[in-house]
Formats: sequence, structure tokens, C-alpha cells
Amino acid sequence: MRRHQQNISLALGLFLLTGMTGCGTTTEPENANAAVASTAVPSLTKITADLDLTTSQAEKLVAPHTRWSAAENRDQPSDGNPAVGFIAESAPILDRSQLLGLIVNVRENRVQENETFRSRRGRGGRGDQGGIGPRGGIGPNGERGQGIGLVLDLTDEQKTAMQEIRERLHSTMSALHQSRIDGSITVVEFRTAARDARTAMRSAVEAILTDDQVAALEAHQLARMVEQLERRIERFDAATSRKLSHLTQILGLDEAQGTAIAQILEAVKPELSLVLTGLQNDEVSSEDARATLQNLRESTREALMSQLNDDQLEVFEELNTLRHRPRFGRRGPS
Repeated sequence: MRRHQQNISLALGLFLLTGMTGCGTTTEPENANAAVASTAVPSLTKITADLDLTTSQAEKLVAPHTRWSAAENRDQPSDGNPAVGFIAESAPILDRSQLLGLIVNVRENRVQENETFRSRRGRGGRGDQGGIGPRGGIGPNGERGQGIGLVLDLTDEQKTAMQEIRERLHSTMSALHQSRIDGSITVVEFRTAARDARTAMRSAVEAILTDDQVAALEAHQLARMVEQLERRIERFDAATSRKLSHLTQILGLDEAQGTAIAQILEAVKPELSLVLTGLQNDEVSSEDARATLQNLRESTREALMSQLNDDQLEVFEELNTLRHRPRFGRRGPS
């Protein structure tokens, strides 16, 4: 039973060392006014009112906000997290209180976006394909546009059960995000509760899958794990440079901090390569690979935090809650 639990935990709880990523481009569109408002992007009017911006501050945010909207609306969005790119561009314009408020504003908007997505799915989305949802290992659209329900050949009863599990997870995560927004729980409490919610989800899924379906899911997810590692390593240098730039802007890193953090980030690449090689050569078990990636993410975060002062730590922890954004209906790196 323990082996079975480890396998389903891998298959459904799989994640990579994504870290805090940012928008891959800051090039303004030829027609800045042509960008269509994205549900992922709160309006500049709302941001101005919520943060009590001056007219001068609001004017300086027009171009960054347009770039953010354009990045979120691309069918193939740039690598990373466009919202973090916007926050990085905004940091020199805002005071510290406004910067923290902007992060909260973006997080709150994402909760609303997810609720809107759930509502639309309930009116005839892709629920028939039996998805689980973000961070749970089974997305609503499956991989490369193919629903996981098709990969596993789920019965109608299993599809319905999967949808119910997914909805419970979304409700729990939405409530947790709202609790972070209103300040009733800390970042650490949020992270722990989210992990517990995903563990409960995995147990629920385990109860409705057959052994053959578990094996098929493992093979599907392991192949995806290798693919994601290959893509991450290929893009690592550019992503690390972007990450360092954003951290420098948002946290106001001095030269010594920038040098130390660059070394911490760069040290991750050879560790990822070792995990990938081990998986490709069948020298590392899937459970060990997953544990290594999780430990690497935690140790990297702790090393980064050790370089920051108290004020920077507060902003960093808030920013870390924006690390993952589900891109429903889009292809691209997570």
C-alpha cells in the first residue's frame, strides 16, 4: 500500500523547481492601445484607486500595464510570470506600502479569475475530460490539449468523481488565497494548508483509479517530468538572468546581495541536470527524483532568504505566493 501511495503521490503531486519567475519581455507593442484587457490583469483604474496612486505614478504605470496585459493575452505567453514582470517595473515607482499592496492586488485578482474560470466550466467547459487542476498533477485540459480522462480511459462515473474532487480542491484553494489576502493566515500557514489539500486530493483520486490506470498515469506523468526538466534546463540561463533582474528591482538588492543570489540561483542548474540524467538512465527512482527536486526548491528558497533583510523578506514572502499561476486553456511552461 505504501508503494501504491508513493506512486500516486508522484503521479499527481509532480512539480518542478520553478522558483519565482517573471515576464520574458519588456518590449512595448507597436500599438499599445490595441492590447485587449485580460481577466488575469486588474485594470489600471482599479490599481490606481486601491493603491492611492498619484497622477504621476499612474501615468508611469501605463506602459508597464499595457505590456502585462499583452503578455497575458498571448496564446503562447512568454516564459515566466508576466505579473512579476509588471511588479518589477512598478517597484521603482511605488513606495514600499504600495508595492506590498500591488502584490496583494494581483493575488486577489487571480482568486477572482479562478472563480470566473470555474463558473464558466460549470456552464459547459471541459469537465467531461476529467481534470484535477493546478498543482495537482492533472490539468483541466490534460497535456498538449488531450484531456487526462482520455489518457486514462475514465468511465463516466470516474469523470464525475474527478470533477467533484477538482471542484473541492479549487474551493479549498480559493478560500486559502482569500485568507492570505485578508491577512488571517501567514505565508507559511498558507503553504502548509495547500500541501495538506493536495494530499487529501491524492487520497481521493487513489480511491477511484484502478491499478492499470495508476500505471498509465505514472508513465504519462514521468514522461512529462523528463520533458519539463529538459525544457527548464534549456531555458535556465535566460530565466535565471530575468529572475535576478526582477529580484533586484523589487527587493532593492545591493551589489553584494546580487552577487550572492546570482551564485545561489546558478547552483541549481547542475543539480537539475543530475536529476534529469538519472531519470533518463534509470539510475534514479521517480520517488527519489521528486524528493530531490522538492528539497532543492526548499534549500534554494532558504538560501535566498538568508541574504535578505527583514523588510526584503516580507516582500519576498508575499511575492512567492505569486510564483505559480495556472494558465487554463494555454500551452506553455508552468
